[in-house]
Amino acid sequence: MLLFSGTGIVWYYAMQLFFVWSGAQSLLANPQYQGDKFIKNFIEYEPLPYMAFDKWFVLKGLVFVGALSAIAFVLLGQYIKGGRIIRGLKFGLVHWLLMTPWFEFYLPYNVMHEPVMLVLLECVLWLCVAIIIGMYMSLVAPGGKTYIRPV
Repeated sequence: MLLFSGTGIVWYYAMQLFFVWSGAQSLLANPQYQGDKFIKNFIEYEPLPYMAFDKWFVLKGLVFVGALSAIAFVLLGQYIKGGRIIRGLKFGLVHWLLMTPWFEFYLPYNVMHEPVMLVLLECVLWLCVAIIIGMYMSLVAPGGKTYIRPV
């Protein structure tokens, strides 16, 4: 159960670590580097993001998305070879490959016109977050088993 309930919480705090506490967010939100359209979407254009009115909105969303990621980990676990650390690293990389390139290309770069260098920085930060998520899931999966046994 910890696998499904905890993944989103770990995701949230890994995101805080790499984006906020590291200081990267101050660079990503700096008007000197960031596009005007991107910044205005968070503070000016109506309607404002849901997180502007509910400080727990992102955490609640990540708990839900984290549970879905844990389901993917369980379904793919039997195909990921290696010990817990290697499996965590591999799943983190797969998670990143399936999520980040498309997201960063479509929304920040395409829609928000974020500069390429900031998009690339975000890709690196998301890789760190995905590795932490993969490691967490690999370490808390009961008995190291991440597959569903046939009945």
